[in-house]
Amino acid sequence: MKIFVVTKSNLMTIAVVILFFLGLLSINSGLMQGIVSGTGVNRDLPIYCVDRPDKTISFSFDAAWGNEDTSTLIDILNKYNIKTTFFVVGSWVDKFPDSVRQLSTAGH
Repeated sequence: MKIFVVTKSNLMTIAVVILFFLGLLSINSGLMQGIVSGTGVNRDLPIYCVDRPDKTISFSFDAAWGNEDTSTLIDILNKYNIKTTFFVVGSWVDKFPDSVRQLSTAGH
């Protein structure tokens, strides 16, 4: 026969674990609600909608693999005077420092 003694320390650990999982459930529930908007339109992630009175949109790009199209993309963005956010991974920065400089020089 095993006896499990519940101490304050054990009780706190159990409470933290339960709260953690409840938090994960609520986050997942919130994400799932964000997929289907109130208009009844299904949207695939990662499209996020923020209600704004003006007609403003944001662009962001992940830079995590090659840089073959980076110069072309910068040229297109410059042509239409668009500034955007590039999320770059460390290995990409190390591999393509000239592309990072191009992005920065272009004001992104």
